[in-house]
Amino acid sequence: MDREKENALRMLDGCICRLSVTDEKEEAFRMYYSMTVWAGQILNHTLHRIEEQNKQKEQDEEGGEVHVRRTKRKRH
Repeated sequence: MDREKENALRMLDGCICRLSVTDEKEEAFRMYYSMTVWAGQILNHTLHRIEEQNKQKEQDEEGGEVHVRRTKRKRH
């Protein structure tokens, strides 16, 4: 995961934590707004990743090669 996305995830987590403990209405609204900003940054990173994956898939299909990307499954 790249640094910017990792930072956005940490900041989002911090906003959630702060929102859950604040006693001030203004801070609650500020944290909620901040959460939308950080979530928007995470969304942008995800959409960019999906776009890059789709480009790679199209290039692989045009070249006649099909690559299967394997991911590790989480054990429960």
